[in-house]
Amino acid sequence: LRKIRTHPWLFGLGVMNSNGIFVLSVDRTGPKHVSADFSHREYFSYLSRRPYTERYCSGAFTESSTHDIWFACSRIMRVEGRKGFSGVVFAGLSAKHLKDFFEKPGFAEEGAIAVVDARGTLLFRNPAIPNTVGRKIDFPRLQEFMSDSAASWYGDITSPLDGQNRIVAIHKVEEFPYAVLVSSTI
Repeated sequence: LRKIRTHPWLFGLGVMNSNGIFVLSVDRTGPKHVSADFSHREYFSYLSRRPYTERYCSGAFTESSTHDIWFACSRIMRVEGRKGFSGVVFAGLSAKHLKDFFEKPGFAEEGAIAVVDARGTLLFRNPAIPNTVGRKIDFPRLQEFMSDSAASWYGDITSPLDGQNRIVAIHKVEEFPYAVLVSSTI
């Protein structure tokens, strides 16, 4: 709880057993979800089906109680001497707090920065466009890039979000299923 309160982008932490049941869980209001079955959530199910994978970062999802857009990172837990896995450690990250990271640079008036997940779902955009966070962007070149092995791409496009002609640079975030897009109007 101390960690969550000192990191505004961190919205929840938890430990799940091998069946996807929370044995420990906390969010900003205190302990939560103990004994709740969240085995259906991607941050658990992905690792449970791939017991030799170390970590997983999910795409965007809507949190069930607050309806905020989240993404999650989880790591597999193993018991020494046993095969398979014993569960996962989970961290929920609130997409709305990405603005704290990306609003500070002070982009030019014509500039924009965005973060998307591997499916092209918008997690953040500055300047914000109402009702776009949490929606998949209709941008075929982005989908091609996300499934490609290239780390970066740049070119000029017509933005599917604001209809502006833009020069855009897209860069994948290392091993994680996210990309950062920086653009400027032409």
